[in-house]
Amino acid sequence: MFAKLSYQFSVVVITAFLMNALTSSITNATNEAIPSLLDCTQDNPGSPLHELRMIADLNADGDPDYLLARPPCGNAGCHFAVFLSVDGKYRQTDFVFFHPKAVRLQTPEKEPSILQTYTRKNSTEGILVTYQISNAGVTEKATEPMKPAGRDRDRYDELFKSGNSPLIERGTCQGSTIAWKPY
Repeated sequence: MFAKLSYQFSVVVITAFLMNALTSSITNATNEAIPSLLDCTQDNPGSPLHELRMIADLNADGDPDYLLARPPCGNAGCHFAVFLSVDGKYRQTDFVFFHPKAVRLQTPEKEPSILQTYTRKNSTEGILVTYQISNAGVTEKATEPMKPAGRDRDRYDELFKSGNSPLIERGTCQGSTIAWKPY
């Protein structure tokens, strides 16, 4: 019971932090504000500013959408805020929790995206979660236990091999701008 309450409290605290951290943005070619958790003009001595992002058309409308996280990320992963471009504006719809090296994205044409993530519970097992993403937001479709260190090794490798994983980028502040590189 305590672990469940502690986890729920952690999710609330992290969600509040991320919502308050959305203070800076960059713009795309049409000057539409693209969300960012970084504020490179903010003085943060001793703590390098960085964030993780994934860019993909998650809601099948032809415009890029974003998943953004501001580390630290643990062995299990980190909370990614989901930003969908709807009617020309970005809006934050939900959060998903995953490790940047254990995520798979399927984007069928003109259909909602399917995001599969693995969240580590301990060194030998975790949970595979399947989400559907549409203009309405993120819907959890299925969860199942997974043991990638044992019986599910082949399935884990197939799901999350490099060709199936979306590009996750790490942004760091260089002066007052953000430089992006593969994670």
